[in-house]
Amino acid sequence: MECVYRLLPTVNQYDWGKPSENSLVYLLFKNYLKLKFVKEWNLDLHGPFSELWLGTHPSSPSLVLPSGERDVTLGSFEASFEGISSDSSPFSRLGMHLSELFNKMNSTSTGLVRRNLLILLKVLSIQKPLSIQIHPDDKTAIELFTARYPGIVDNYSKPEMCIALSKFRAMCGFRDIFEIFKFSDKHDEFKKFLGKELTSSYSYSNPKTLYIEILNRVFFSPNLGELAEKLARRLKGFTDPDLPEAFFLALYNAYGPDNCVFFAFILNCFELEPGQALFIPPNTIHSYVSGDCVEIMKCSDNVIRCGLTSKPRDAKLCISLLEENLKNPSAKDFYVTPTKVSDYIFKYDPQDPVCNFTVWSFTLNPGDEDTFVSSNEPCLCIVLDSNPEVTFRLNPSPNCTTSPPQETFILKVDVGDCFLLSPNTELNAKNDHRLSGFKMYISSEKSSTTNVNT
Repeated sequence: MECVYRLLPTVNQYDWGKPSENSLVYLLFKNYLKLKFVKEWNLDLHGPFSELWLGTHPSSPSLVLPSGERDVTLGSFEASFEGISSDSSPFSRLGMHLSELFNKMNSTSTGLVRRNLLILLKVLSIQKPLSIQIHPDDKTAIELFTARYPGIVDNYSKPEMCIALSKFRAMCGFRDIFEIFKFSDKHDEFKKFLGKELTSSYSYSNPKTLYIEILNRVFFSPNLGELAEKLARRLKGFTDPDLPEAFFLALYNAYGPDNCVFFAFILNCFELEPGQALFIPPNTIHSYVSGDCVEIMKCSDNVIRCGLTSKPRDAKLCISLLEENLKNPSAKDFYVTPTKVSDYIFKYDPQDPVCNFTVWSFTLNPGDEDTFVSSNEPCLCIVLDSNPEVTFRLNPSPNCTTSPPQETFILKVDVGDCFLLSPNTELNAKNDHRLSGFKMYISSEKSSTTNVNT
């Protein structure tokens, strides 16, 4: 097996994505548009570019690119495909799916057959808030997948982590119950939305019961849109709305007078700066509101929607899962603080027992150099910022027992380049540019043997 493989990611064009001229996803993918077979995907180049996927999930699997020109960037591969006919699907023309490569890699090292990576790496560019949603736990995913439940396409749970690449807004988990009712004291429209019975009894009621009653109020009360409309008109006159008020307006501007826009006062509102991260366990109600992020998750595409969407929703199931798994909320518990492992590499390692992934950010200033050594698990990598003077040198690490020894790879890298690092690979990155920087993200399944050598 080789040290490194270039990969072709896939993209989605959901309506919540940023238009191409403003989309980080488009910026990362635009070099791939030079490839003849990608042109045949009929992407709307002026439409939204919402997600870039890197992984083996069958909903949108990555492909392995040719490896004949190891010292050049992706654009040089275009000529390799000029003579390819369009008789078969684009995927079959490239050689192999990433899942096939992973299977070969895994069977060589362990003797076991496992076709899929258990992680999925994405980049999101969000202009319009996503639906209010949860991702199921393993037990629920298996039950729903067996029952062919809409929106459940595999039998895995989906813990996930988002790392902000720009100012990034998200809602996640319930606020403290007293904080929710403070907003009802501040905004009479929200107080009327909750109703007199709730607002007069919260101080001595069971918090878990109150959360469920609030959800029932949001999902099943006759539309109280006139209250949302009235509050939106009033908030638009504020010169300096607080964060929940700004979230309310963002939801209202995107979806109009829907009951679910009041979630801005019910859920924790986060505004992340670049590099900050949130971990979202299964059965956690959440929504991404705006901005760019890297997202890493267990290899699943399961979602149960309960609001702010034209797609099928199941509020009763969401309430059932939330009621069964509701814990005392604390906004700070969702943050993931990265640890410094060298001057240039930071590690994001959520400690929740359901988390199966680790992520590293790798940033080089002009003139800097550092080395990352992968563990006994393969790594997915994406380059977010680069320049013509950045060079990768890849070798087997001292821990590698492959025989015969693998050869050294020298690569020039460009923005949007995606790779699979083989297990126990030493990646030395050097930035010889005098002005421009370099940044990439690396992810793998959890392991205790990944190293950094400065």
